[in-house]
Amino acid sequence: MKLFLLTVSIFLCSITSAATYYISPTGNDATGNGSITNPWRTIYRATQTATAFGDLIRVIAGTYDCIIKNFLWRGVIFNGINANNPGTDVGYNHATGNTFYNNIVTNCADYGISGGGSGSLNIGFQNGMLIYNNLIQQNERAEGLNGWPIKYWNQGWLKGCKIYNNTLIKKPYGGNYPGESGWDFAIELFNIQGLEIYGNDIQNGLLT
Repeated sequence: MKLFLLTVSIFLCSITSAATYYISPTGNDATGNGSITNPWRTIYRATQTATAFGDLIRVIAGTYDCIIKNFLWRGVIFNGINANNPGTDVGYNHATGNTFYNNIVTNCADYGISGGGSGSLNIGFQNGMLIYNNLIQQNERAEGLNGWPIKYWNQGWLKGCKIYNNTLIKKPYGGNYPGESGWDFAIELFNIQGLEIYGNDIQNGLLT
């Protein structure tokens, strides 16, 4: 019993040692301390301090222009529901009001980790989402290892979304047939209604 209580005490101490840090569009990386009253401005600054197991970085609501770089598998995911691969959108509410714009996403999508491809930007169960004025490039990895700039998430199920005025760059396709050394897609979306794609500069990739 004493050994059990000692183990629990050590476990609780390890939990309570975790810290919570904050970033805000009005924060300051130089003079901030990461508190809710004196937050930092960037996630990069927060990650220099939030290094212990259990540390949290909370993003205060606002408008951020982000540089997202060198994620192994996926850069950003917008997912509107908790269920995984439901097979239908019947009975589910779609997320509304989401916008992704003025961001730079570089080298954040993989092909092959899960037997398929991932996206730098992944979207699912969105209604009316706007994606514009972004630079998304996936051309830094070896042939056959680059994923998609934009890809569906959780089977897609997208309604009334718009993808416009983006620059999407993918490594030139080196395969001799579809599926060899990946797929030649810049955007891949499933289960869509009312989708609009226009005004994009797409380099070395197709839409599907």
